[in-house]
Amino acid sequence: MPPKLDDLGGFFLTAFRRATNPNEMIDTTFDFRTDTPTGKDPDTYSPTLRRYHKLLWSKPLPSGKHFELSDTVRGSYLHHQSALGEFRLASDTVIPSFRKEKSLIPIFEQLPEGEMNYFNGLGYTMGGMMIFPAVFLNKDVASIELRSLN
Repeated sequence: MPPKLDDLGGFFLTAFRRATNPNEMIDTTFDFRTDTPTGKDPDTYSPTLRRYHKLLWSKPLPSGKHFELSDTVRGSYLHHQSALGEFRLASDTVIPSFRKEKSLIPIFEQLPEGEMNYFNGLGYTMGGMMIFPAVFLNKDVASIELRSLN
């Protein structure tokens, strides 16, 4: 049986504490599906994921300028505007689950019970998430969303 997510957290929590505000810890084992409304996408609706991204990616740049992300700009997941430019960012999971791949079902059925759930759960922790530039192709659809539909 794979280790529980809780067993992996201590090491990573220490690293994230050094990288971010020492007063606010990032729980690398937190499953963002748990604070997302039923049937909604954690990338859009998890307040914890948005807060963690904001903490991780708001930082001083090597140039000395500060890249501060805002979560209050309507229509943007995270937003930055300064002399550096305007950046709209979106979140997405970076761990493919292949759960909808019909040709893999026979392989998945051979796995011990619960192992696929464990693996899929990793994709909804901080280690499975990333932010990307959100290029809006029209007022409703970002390029990151189109990528996930293909």
